Amino acid sequence: MSRIFTIARRHIKILACWNIALVCMAGFTLAKEKPIWTANGSLILSANNRNLNASLGKLGSVTDGETYHSQQIDPLTILINIITSNETMEQIRAIDPEADMIKNIDAYKGYFLVKPQENSTIMNVTVTGRQSEITQKRADALFSIFQQRLNQLRQQDASQRSNFMQKELEESRKNLLDAQIALSQYKQATGMINSEEQTKQFVVSISNLTAARNEALGRATSQATQLKILQDRLTMNPDQAVRSLQLGESQDYQMAKKQLTETELNLAKTIAQYQSDAPEVKLLQDERDRLQEQLNQYISNSNSNKSNSQSDSQVNGNIGTNLGDLMKQMVLTEGNAQSSQNQANQLTYQISQLNQQIKKFPLEQAKLQEFQRQYEIADGVLTGLIAKVQETKVNSFSNYPSVQVLDNPKVSDKPSGSKRIPILMGTFLASVFGTIALALLRESRNPLLSPKDVQTSEFPVIGTLPVLQPTWENPGGGAELEFQRLASAISMMPLNAPKPNTIHHHHPHRLMIASSSPNEGRSTVTIGIANALVSLGFQVLIIDGDLRKGKLRQRFGIPSTLDTTGMCSSVAPGLDLLCITVPTKGIMEFVARGNFEQTLQSAELSGSYDYVLLDSAPICTTGESALLGTLMKNLLWVVRPGTSERFAMIRAIAQLTRHHVHIAGIVINGHEPEGTNPSPKVFPRLNLSLNRKTTQRVRKES
Repeated sequence: MSRIFTIARRHIKILACWNIALVCMAGFTLAKEKPIWTANGSLILSANNRNLNASLGKLGSVTDGETYHSQQIDPLTILINIITSNETMEQIRAIDPEADMIKNIDAYKGYFLVKPQENSTIMNVTVTGRQSEITQKRADALFSIFQQRLNQLRQQDASQRSNFMQKELEESRKNLLDAQIALSQYKQATGMINSEEQTKQFVVSISNLTAARNEALGRATSQATQLKILQDRLTMNPDQAVRSLQLGESQDYQMAKKQLTETELNLAKTIAQYQSDAPEVKLLQDERDRLQEQLNQYISNSNSNKSNSQSDSQVNGNIGTNLGDLMKQMVLTEGNAQSSQNQANQLTYQISQLNQQIKKFPLEQAKLQEFQRQYEIADGVLTGLIAKVQETKVNSFSNYPSVQVLDNPKVSDKPSGSKRIPILMGTFLASVFGTIALALLRESRNPLLSPKDVQTSEFPVIGTLPVLQPTWENPGGGAELEFQRLASAISMMPLNAPKPNTIHHHHPHRLMIASSSPNEGRSTVTIGIANALVSLGFQVLIIDGDLRKGKLRQRFGIPSTLDTTGMCSSVAPGLDLLCITVPTKGIMEFVARGNFEQTLQSAELSGSYDYVLLDSAPICTTGESALLGTLMKNLLWVVRPGTSERFAMIRAIAQLTRHHVHIAGIVINGHEPEGTNPSPKVFPRLNLSLNRKTTQRVRKES
């Protein structure tokens, strides 16, 4: 609990500013707070229980059943949204007396609350305002403008439906006309009629053509057989027969053949009369060969005129004239067979065309039915739209039902809804939690040295002192016994003295009393230890190590005008004070160049001192304190609960460690024991080890 008060006392300024700001804000809000007046009213949605049943003739009938509510589409929710819509609120705001004081429409909606009753068609309306008259006017305007808004929506809905229906009716009439024209054009283009007689005619025509084709194929087969027999008998085909007849009718060929016959007769007679090598015989033989070659040439020319299909048929030049009739009959038979075959092919083509038309018939019939359906759909849509127009005229309140005022709005007799208590409660909670959060935040950034840190110290605690109130008459502050115990402990400590020189062999023990920050009781502890050592019979020299302020000079009442630099002033029996006055800019040079050490050695030589106590300045506030620690070698650390800062002490210890200063122990100043004074075992060691995270933070703050 004391630690909480210590933290609060440490950050009292910022915490006080925070709470003062909250109080000012709360006071300003309360000053602006005004009473609120409320007007309550209710609306009811009429339930249409009449069952409308109107006949529209060929278009059917219109039925308007009983009104019902569902969870998906709730008329009450729709009406509430209409009441709180921006359009309705803008119309109410336009006639509101406080319209200029309202920033936006969303803030204006906060004056109205519409809530439906459960399991009913009633809506409760609550209107608030700063004055009773304004609240009443605002509520009356809400009820009136809401009815006007409903009528506007009904008129807009009827107008939109009418415009939409007219447009749809025109489009439906056009679609019906287009479907009718498309159906007529398709029937005219295809000649397709949806009748069974047309199908029967196609079947009969195919049957007749098939019979005629079979008859023609039979004739062609018979004539082909007759032609084959004639070819086998004459051993020639019709083409060969025609060319043979053409060759036989050639006069040149007949003349050459006749001459060849006469030449062969004359050759036979001549061979009978003469020898075979006689000139007459040879002459006739040459004539015969010439004529034979001429006949072969005629036959070759006749063969060269043959068609590709008769490539194997050769003209027979030895056929006599008696076979001419058979040849003519064979040629005529071939023509008849080919004519019959052509007739059969033509009939086959006609049958194929009819079959293709029959195959297309189902598709054309389906297209015809599709056009017919489109026509029927267009006609049905037009009929339905006409019926919908009639239904809209009959049922004008289908989307926006009738709403009546169940209770007229009435302002309450007394104002209500004061926010003073919530404001005060909020201010109190903000003060409590804000204070705690702010204190913890600032404490986390620069925490105090806690008892736990002292308990885990790596340096021994050689004494604890109560809260001291020192005076000149009582420099121990009422803790003489504790200082004597502390002096006794110091006298038993192995404080290393400087090495003796050749002249003097007696050297006092040097001890530096230091702290990390101001106001930790460093000077008070120095004086108390010095008096305790004197009471133990030792000669003590106190050195004012705060070269910038020189507080010990003021503490012992030595005038600042008196120049005592380098001189030891006796302040009590067995107790001397050494004050050193140095310009502020030359302090570091005075210590670093050894002038301070020479002054200290001169003071030690001037008197037989057992202990030299140096009251240094705070380690974290000056740069020469660490250098003085290297001269004194031993250091007694003073910490004060509620004042000493953890990070400051860590920085100071790190600095002294780099200067190789030995910390002999810790003195806890201002400890308030509970019941009895705690023993040094309560605070055995102080863990101020420099881990990486702490070192980085210390360096950043430095």
